Amino acid sequence: MMKAKLTVDVLSKILPMYRRLATNELLARCMFGKIQNTNESLHSAIWKNCTKETFVSKNILKMAVITAISDFSFGRLNTLGYGTGR
Repeated sequence: MMKAKLTVDVLSKILPMYRRLATNELLARCMFGKIQNTNESLHSAIWKNCTKETFVSKNILKMAVITAISDFSFGRLNTLGYGTGR
């Protein structure tokens, strides 16, 4: 397998970004459900309920969105230490 080598110019451009993304402060924000891209996780939950490959009515799509938001919010509350009140 051939390994691609980065030129000094490319490395000088991407290394500062890599170092910033690898800081403990930024990585700590990604722990315990505090992800950077919450919308992407919500979209994933929506499409798990209602796949993109199958055409559905507007009402079915609305129900998939409502269910995903509910499940997503409930999961976030549990992650943050809030229960169902029981």
